[in-house]
Amino acid sequence: MEICMKKRKIIMLSLSIILLIAGIALIAKSMFDIVPDIIAKQESTALADEIHATDNNSDNGTADSNETPNNDINWNVVQEKVPNTKSWLKIQGTHIDNPVAQATDDDPDYWLSHNINGYYSQSGTIFFGEESNDKVNIIYGHKMNMYGLMFNELGDKADQASFNNLGNVLLWTKQTGLEAYTPVAAQRVNAHETDLRNVPSMSDENRLEWAKQFYQEASATDSVNWDDVKDKKLLFLVTCSGYARYGHDIRTVILCVQS
Repeated sequence: MEICMKKRKIIMLSLSIILLIAGIALIAKSMFDIVPDIIAKQESTALADEIHATDNNSDNGTADSNETPNNDINWNVVQEKVPNTKSWLKIQGTHIDNPVAQATDDDPDYWLSHNINGYYSQSGTIFFGEESNDKVNIIYGHKMNMYGLMFNELGDKADQASFNNLGNVLLWTKQTGLEAYTPVAAQRVNAHETDLRNVPSMSDENRLEWAKQFYQEASATDSVNWDDVKDKKLLFLVTCSGYARYGHDIRTVILCVQS
């Protein structure tokens, strides 16, 4: 009897040690996953503060979504700190205020796993798809778990209530300065079924018809005058909708029209 009790105690102690080790391992993994996100967010915020030369709405990216700031980009700092930057993106109504890289045909997915300076990063970088051109830009970004990191705040914009809080999309380039876009529609699409990547190469007429069809099928919309759209640039913002709820293949796509 005494031997049985000793064996039981040994077994219970062993199980307790195993559970303790497993718990420590889970905590370590969680820290391993979240620490890079924290660092990436801190670096992104610090960089944005330095990049904006002057900003009348400098409190944060959630300033009045109907006002276009008079600020500019300090391209000298961009060239020094993040030379891979093609454009700078700021979305009012969110905390998105980030450099945008350019994907290439030979490695279109490079920026999904590298930061703006070319180092490996699970957060990746916001980037123009290689299919983008001077009439249509498609910008991709991860929907990270950390609030305010990359395109975290765009995943739910296919819901009308969340879409209504989305402000102007501001895009700076060194050559053309500031371009402002208005979000007009959003929906969730299957990444393997949409022909979004073909839109930049479409004729003007087909591209307009594609945008109208997207608008009609959208789950969230704002008013738009299509007579004004035909001669304007289009911008699409693309991110994951959220794996847990919608699955790995579903993307949130936001259609924006140049203001």
